[in-house]
Amino acid sequence: MKSNWSHLLRVCWLAGIASVFAGLAAGQDIRARVQGSVSDPSQAKIAGAKVTLRNVNTGVESARETDSNGAYLFDFVAPGTYSLTVEASGFQRFVQENITVQTRGDVTADAQLVVGGVAETVTVTGQVSSVQFNSATMTTMVTGQLLKDLPVLARNPFTLALLNPAVINRYWDVSHRNPFYMWSNSGMDVGGNTGGKNDQLLDGVPLGYAARGSYNASMDAVQEVQVQQNAVDAEFGFSAGGTLNLSMKSGTNEFHGSGYYFGRNPYFNALQNRITRTASTVRNHNWGGTLGNPILKNKLFSYFSYEQWKSTQPQYNEVTLPTDLERAGDFSRSLTNTGGLRAIYDPFTTQYDPATAIATRTPFPGNILPQSRMDPTGRKIIGDLPKTNGPGDDLTGINNRKNSYYWWLHYWNISERVDYNINDKWRMYARYSKYQTRLDNPNWGGTIAVRSDNGGIMDALNAAADVLYIASPNTTIDFRYGAIYLEDEYDSDWAKVGASAWANLFPTGWYKPVLQNLPGIYYPSISFSGNGGYTAGLGSWWQVRGRSHTPSVAVTHDMGKHHMKAGWQLRYSYDYNGLPAVGNLAFNAVDTGNTFINFNQSLSGNMYASALLGTLNGGNAQINPMFHNGYSQWGLFFQDDAGGRHPEPGPALGDRASPKG
Repeated sequence: MKSNWSHLLRVCWLAGIASVFAGLAAGQDIRARVQGSVSDPSQAKIAGAKVTLRNVNTGVESARETDSNGAYLFDFVAPGTYSLTVEASGFQRFVQENITVQTRGDVTADAQLVVGGVAETVTVTGQVSSVQFNSATMTTMVTGQLLKDLPVLARNPFTLALLNPAVINRYWDVSHRNPFYMWSNSGMDVGGNTGGKNDQLLDGVPLGYAARGSYNASMDAVQEVQVQQNAVDAEFGFSAGGTLNLSMKSGTNEFHGSGYYFGRNPYFNALQNRITRTASTVRNHNWGGTLGNPILKNKLFSYFSYEQWKSTQPQYNEVTLPTDLERAGDFSRSLTNTGGLRAIYDPFTTQYDPATAIATRTPFPGNILPQSRMDPTGRKIIGDLPKTNGPGDDLTGINNRKNSYYWWLHYWNISERVDYNINDKWRMYARYSKYQTRLDNPNWGGTIAVRSDNGGIMDALNAAADVLYIASPNTTIDFRYGAIYLEDEYDSDWAKVGASAWANLFPTGWYKPVLQNLPGIYYPSISFSGNGGYTAGLGSWWQVRGRSHTPSVAVTHDMGKHHMKAGWQLRYSYDYNGLPAVGNLAFNAVDTGNTFINFNQSLSGNMYASALLGTLNGGNAQINPMFHNGYSQWGLFFQDDAGGRHPEPGPALGDRASPKG
């Protein structure tokens, strides 16, 4: 098992290196650009004009001067709504409002200045379009308004990627895309067979861990969702598929927030099962809220989100278990579906005639197993099984235990983001986000030989810090760090039995090496097959504890018609994981049937009689060691968008403007 995992990790590492050389990676920036040119009505370029970009929600401003071509550029612009002011000596002041900047958008706002005094202002209120330059990337953007208006099953923002017709869900179905299912976010094909190979980003910080995701933001806290497919810019390369970008909301100069509650109570529901008359167990208490606010006006902002779910969902189970008489070895009332006696044969009397290829056995007198022939371990196993609670579906007693029970879910999600506009040259944000999930179900059988079929822990933490240094109007340097801590494992407290349960079944202690390094000890996996059946205990499960650290630096420099960017990023990951297992013991009705050749399980034999006699049909014991593993990926990139950042100005925006004194 260890060698298989090592091979898988080597493959992942090689795939990562291949993506690096394909042109990856630092920065992974979600910020956008606002650019344009300034001219007078004669189309003469105006150099040295002062251009100020202001975030209308936070009051944060940035200033540039136009170059000799009258062009300007604001890079690393956070998503939001902006206004643009242009001032030049001898011209009226120009103001462009309603500039909407989306994740990684290219917004062009060209200004034409009118000769006049600076005290006069020309204001343009029409919206400015977002244009994407020099890229073969196909991008789908889901904005904040759509996030608010669209009904999203499972409240998973990554599900909105499915609005792109080139994106296909490959993880179960949409109803199983709850935010804590770590495999679901990457379990999508983006423009091809890319499931498990997509890159996932939150505020520019990686969320993916190998083929799974990690932290997932609550819906109310997400500003935008962007899906990039096909060719991407050089800075995106840790992916053999698409790139999924989420950007979270941030605080502003005004207090703003949201809240919600969804409730469902079983007292208002119909019966879950009209045969067993079991009341519905569906219960939901899901709530959450957000709050954005200033700490220092125009300087320091906070955005907090919280979400919590407490839900139960119905589950139904039908199994075939031994009756009280059968537990004592008495099968005199065990019938076939036609009402005849289901004879139990002695497996140790088997006679095989090679000439006729016929195997025969001797039935037990009265269809009762002698007490002296019953195996002590077999009797203990049968004694640990749940009891029947009904006669079954027919004369055979098949499905003689029926249960309606519930799966419960407890989940909470918290995130805090702080944005700090230190001064004109330094800006930063820091974010701490975490969710915790517990899945389980009750012990519906009341004995130790019942396993949890929903026991799970899914926890994830994502922390991020970003510092932007504006070295000059033409040069920016972005430093970023992200961390991932996740746990994805099976862990059911009530189903654990401890080593004493094994010692009671197997006094020789042969099992001790199997249990030695397990993270939890459950009842051994024992399967019973025949007319109906049941499987007790747990044979194998999973455990993943992953960690990842991703520092990066990105530099942009604007020189004439060249917009250059370069960077570096490291993704270092290590984990402690594996597939804990103990193996399985199997009992089958064929071993107490009239023959093992062309056996008809509807006429003779019983799997529980085979267990009482200690007639094992098959079995195995497994020792799957947990192991530590670590791997790193790093990449450098350089890209020059030559000639693509300063398009010629379009129609004069002043045509739609109204002068103001």
